[in-house]
Amino acid sequence: MAILKHITSKNADYGEAQRYLMFQYDEATMKPVLDESGRMIPRKEFYLDGINCDPFTFDMECKELNAQYRKNQTFDEIKSHHYILSFDPKDAADNGLTGERAQQLGIEYTRKNFPGHQALVCTHTDGNNESGNIHVHIVINSLRKYEVERRGFMERSCDSRAGYKHHLTNNYLAYLKQDVMDLCHREGLHQVDLLSPAEKKITDREYHARRRGQKKMNELNRKMLADGVTPRKTKFETQKDQLRRAIEEVSVAVHSLEDFQKVLREKYNIFRTALLNLMEKKIGSSFKKVKAKCYKEHKDGFYVYAKPNKCNPTIVAKYIGRYLGRPVIATSRIDAYDGENVTFHYNRHEDDQRVVETIPVMDFIARLIQHIPEKHFKQIRYYGLYARSRENDKKINLAIAKEKRKTILSFNRWRDCTLSSFGYDPLKCPCCGETMLFLEFYHKHQHISLNEMYEKAMGRLPSPSSA
Repeated sequence: MAILKHITSKNADYGEAQRYLMFQYDEATMKPVLDESGRMIPRKEFYLDGINCDPFTFDMECKELNAQYRKNQTFDEIKSHHYILSFDPKDAADNGLTGERAQQLGIEYTRKNFPGHQALVCTHTDGNNESGNIHVHIVINSLRKYEVERRGFMERSCDSRAGYKHHLTNNYLAYLKQDVMDLCHREGLHQVDLLSPAEKKITDREYHARRRGQKKMNELNRKMLADGVTPRKTKFETQKDQLRRAIEEVSVAVHSLEDFQKVLREKYNIFRTALLNLMEKKIGSSFKKVKAKCYKEHKDGFYVYAKPNKCNPTIVAKYIGRYLGRPVIATSRIDAYDGENVTFHYNRHEDDQRVVETIPVMDFIARLIQHIPEKHFKQIRYYGLYARSRENDKKINLAIAKEKRKTILSFNRWRDCTLSSFGYDPLKCPCCGETMLFLEFYHKHQHISLNEMYEKAMGRLPSPSSA
């Protein structure tokens, strides 16, 4: 079966892709394999071609195109797309698939589905971790170099024009998978339905975790065999593998949800296994004795009791919001300080009882500073009218009554007149230099309505007819 994998890269060094395609890399660490002299080792067999570029100057040509259109200049932009077309390992023996033939299929696939892009097409015959499956790497610059004829899979009008970026959507990816299946059927290669959801979906993270675990288990088993001990397990299982296996075995034997839960809890102790494995992973090998003791003393699993959540969302919001604008503890709760110890009180959440504590001053400071957020940590986010950079800001004046718009505009004229007459901005803070917001007007400690003040001022002016 052939599968299609897609990877995006924000790495501005296009040469890294070239080096990966031509030289040997450790798939576990993704670092190049070096010889005794510290030089990179070329791959034993690979086929490399360039489309709309020279394969050996791919990196420089991509950078020149990006500079020409002023695209891919920031760190957070996707610089390239990497597609991997992996064929079934049995295709080499059953259907005569070779590296040269796979390379031609990869070039055909690239020209058809990524027209106008600078692309590297490289076929490896060793497979991932020397698995033996032939696979084709297709690396394209995210920016299109040439304008091409519009194709059916292009969803936007700009998807065929030069200077625009590769736009991958779910529909486009489904089209690419369908084209892989059509290609394999035409060539008589093994293929499965790539558009149907997999029965057992395994993420990249789980796949690599299984690979690392199997590698460690193989090393331990070799040591045990050298010492004359027969290993009990030879195949590594992740926690998800254990859960899948347990669920599959139980689902065949039970007929109701209650029985299903009961068997999982009693026979497999799912929660206990997952918890102890996670603790061993975090703590290390020193936890193995404790883990074995837990299995011995708690043969029926752990008794888990979680209190129901009785918190009202409004109460939670008020509780969290209290810490955004106030210190962790009010000064009124600090009762005494003798230079070494601090005495303070608080109300306990569980029973709302008053609790008085006296602790060393350094411990008191430690309790306070743990609430200080990390640098650049954003505590408050603004939405709606308070959000920044909104298109509707230009229309916000429509929310103000027509009779009040004139009054508000007059404030701006007052600011300009003061600046031109007296040489200073009345709304500029003399301390920090930031622009202040005009909210209310007070004279002799009394609030004065701006509307009344404006109407009085306008009433004193002579009307145009009387003049």
